[in-house]
Order: sequence, then C-alpha cells, then structure tokens
Amino acid sequence: MNQRVTRSRTDVGFTLIELLVVVIMLGLVLTVLAAAFSVIVRTTPDNENRIGDANTAQGLTTYLPEDANSTPSSGFSFSKGDVSGCAGATDPGVSLMKLSWTELSQSFVANYRYELDGDGDGFRIVRYSCIDGGSVTRARLSSDLPPIDEAAWTPGSPPVVVTPALDGAGDPIGVTLDVTTTAGEQIRLEGRTNNPDNTLPPAPSGPGGGGGPGPNTAPVASPVSAVIAATGSSDVALDIVDADLDPLTASYSNDVPVPVPTSGSWTIALTGLVATVTPPPGAVDGDMLTFDFVGNDGEVDSNTATASITIGTPNASPVAGDLSVTIDERATTQIAVPISDADGDALTVSIVSADSSLNVSVTSVSATDVVFEVLSDGSVPSPTFTYRVDDGMSTDDGMVSLNITRCVVSGVSPVAQSVARQDGNVARLATAVTFTLASTGPCAGRVSLAYISDLSISPAPLPSNLFFNPSGVATFSVGHGDWIKPNGSPTHPSYTWTLTPYLDGTAIVGVDTVSLTVLVP
Repeated sequence: MNQRVTRSRTDVGFTLIELLVVVIMLGLVLTVLAAAFSVIVRTTPDNENRIGDANTAQGLTTYLPEDANSTPSSGFSFSKGDVSGCAGATDPGVSLMKLSWTELSQSFVANYRYELDGDGDGFRIVRYSCIDGGSVTRARLSSDLPPIDEAAWTPGSPPVVVTPALDGAGDPIGVTLDVTTTAGEQIRLEGRTNNPDNTLPPAPSGPGGGGGPGPNTAPVASPVSAVIAATGSSDVALDIVDADLDPLTASYSNDVPVPVPTSGSWTIALTGLVATVTPPPGAVDGDMLTFDFVGNDGEVDSNTATASITIGTPNASPVAGDLSVTIDERATTQIAVPISDADGDALTVSIVSADSSLNVSVTSVSATDVVFEVLSDGSVPSPTFTYRVDDGMSTDDGMVSLNITRCVVSGVSPVAQSVARQDGNVARLATAVTFTLASTGPCAGRVSLAYISDLSISPAPLPSNLFFNPSGVATFSVGHGDWIKPNGSPTHPSYTWTLTPYLDGTAIVGVDTVSLTVLVP
C-alpha cells in the first residue's frame, strides 16, 4: 500500500503581495527624498553653480529661464542711477542702474555704466559686479555706441527704462535696459539679445524677456607693469577680464629675473587674479622680473600676457581734496581745491560728473591745487561736482559741494493805484507813482525790469540796472503826465502793469513781481 508523505512548508522568499508592499514602500521613501532634495536645491543651491548659470547668460539676464532655481527667495532690487555697491569704474560716464540680490548669506551687486571706450571717441555699456563687497569684475556689454553729453543727463537719474525680465512663473530673473542717448537714439540690452553693438531707431520701450545661454567667450589678458619695493611682498593685480563674467583663475610661467640673483630667488604666489611678488635678498633698484600669465574661465584659456616687475620706489597715489564753498548765482567764480602727489608726479585733472545747474571747467593745475571755473544758474541751492586726479598710474576722486547765494527781489510798497484821465485811446497818469523794491543776495547793479501787461506806457520808465542801497532797497518812479495806451478795449475800467525782475538778463525764478493798477474813468 502506498503511503503519501506530507512535508511541512518552508518559506525561502517573498510572496507576490509582500513584494508589492515592499515596492510601494520604497516608492514612497524615494518620493519623500526627492521632494526634500528639491526643496534643498531651491532654497540652498550651490552658489558657485548659480554664479556659473548667471555668467553664461548673454545681455543683462542674471539667471536663465531654464534654471528652475533661478529666483533668489528675497528677489532682486533694481535702482536707477545708483552708484553704490560695486565701485571700480575708471572712465568718465553715467551710472545707469544697480541690480542687487541676496542668496543665503552672500550679497551680489552689479552696476551698469555708460562710459568711454578704450579709444575715447565713443561710449559703451559696462557692467561691474562683485560678491559681498569683494573684488570687482568688469565686463563690456556693448561695442562702441554714440557719444553722450553727460551734462544733458540729470545726475542720478539718467534717461533709462528698467524693465524686469520674468520667467514662466512670473518671477524676476533679470532686467532689460532701454537707454536713450542725447541724440534721441535708443539702445536696448536684454536677455534675448547678444549684447547689441548698434543703436536701435527711436521707439517706445517694450517689455523685456529672458533668454538662453550663448556661446562661451574666452577671457582676455592684458600686459601689466608695476614698481615694487626691494623688501617685503607686494601685490600686483593681473589684468584679466571676461565678457561672460565667469569666475576666473590665473596661472603663470616663464618667470625670468634680470639679473639672475646671486642668492635666493624671486617668488610668485597667485591668489585669484592677484600675484604676490617677493624679491630675493639683496635686490636693488633696477632689478626686474618678467613672467607670462593666462586666465581661465573654467572652459578655455585667455591669450598670454606679460607682467613686468621692477624694483624701485612704488608709486604713491595722488590725493584729491574735498571742499565746501559758497558762491553767488550766475557769477563766474574761481575755486581752488587742494590736491597732492607724494611722488611729485605731473597731475592731470578731469571732471567726472556735475549737477546740471553747473558749468564747470578746469583752468589750471599745480602740484598743490586745481583751479576750477564754476558758474551756477541758481536753480539748485546745493549742487555738487566730482573731479578726478590722475598721475599716469593711479587716480583719486574728490568732490566739491557748493552753497549758492541767490539774488531775491520783492516789492515792498503795496500795489499802487493811480487815476488816469482819458483822452481817446490814450490816457495820462494823474499822479506820479513810486515803486519800492527790496533785495537780498548778489543783486546790486545786476537787476533789470521788464513788464508783462495789458497796456503800454511811454516813456518806458524801466531802469536798465537797479542799484540797491546798503539796506538792499531801490526805487523808481512813473512820472506825472506819462501817457498810457491800453492794448485792449478803451472801455476797460482798469489796467495792470506787471514788472518782472531780471538778473543779468534772465528772469529771477521764484520771486515776487510788482505791479501798478491804473484806473481809467
């Protein structure tokens, strides 16, 4: 008889249901991890990667629309004509705007300027950027553009329209600039364009927009030279710029000392774009070191440039003094401002910027001061101008603050009433009328009068120059018997003769007028 053997079941794997549960649990865990990672990436992205994204953008777009983490949590701040933030502009020009934002614990700033090109015969738009107030990186955003009349642009408020560029979610990721030159030509830089080299025809400003990355531009290195002391270490800035604003590194080669030191050697240490150079012991004036250097933007090298270092007395930067002074309106004034240079180098002085109410020119430059010729139109009570002193190797800027004393004229006597006797369309004053005027400020011998009225008076009793007494008072009269001819209907019951004071031929703005009302019977 056959007997059936029954063996107990031994579990050596998962059932289908158990496997399904495990898969679901793993899926949930992975989903949670992915969401957490997305939040971390959004709120705390790697700064270097973010900067790299920004630097690959063309035009003025700060971040790329394709970058899902493009907008910092605190957003961007746009301010027109703001010169604070990243300093370093070396050419005359006008600050267009500042773009700033904060990411994690770091603050980023980019200043955009319309300034002279390298040849000095045109202008271009240049961006200066920095992180946390650190070293400044300069990038040229356009080629030669039409020259501008800086005085025609209101300082601190240039004719520029700033339009934030938005991503698909409506977050600001950059900016579009529409700049109008004094000739009426319009220049636009925006995320969609690759830094236009030509002006656009005058047209209304349109909305901005983001754009994608363009091809990488190789950095450019330029030769540098420096005079350093024979002892100690000296820092020499390497001239390397990148149009894409990529983070740059530098390397050197072919260092050649002349003469070869008899003991010790020159040393070069690179930190960013700064070479710290230390001469050998016993170095004397005239000893030299040359070395080649290149920059790299993370993708390609720049051209090779040469640094020439000479032992000698290092250049001392010039010093431009600041000054506050009071001058009269509409009176050409000579102002001497102290300047100096410890090396005794020949100095040149140029005007960087001036309030639109001022006409400023340099008349003479000496080793101790610069003399400016200044003329104020009186429309701004406390204007300023900035100037630059250059010794050929370094510069310094100074500011002159002005307090303008204005000529103010007002009527003292009440509005005069005088009866005229009618004779057709001509009437004669029955009594003489005396006008009394008061003045403060630089008015003596410079004030004339003109009338705006609905009648004519002959002989016209308008003195060409009013002379005010020491108390600031002047008078003049309309004589008895002077005739009046109404410019309107002779039946008009009264006519008003209004006098407006003029200073050096220009109407004095903001002062009282004086008037004579003539009653015609």
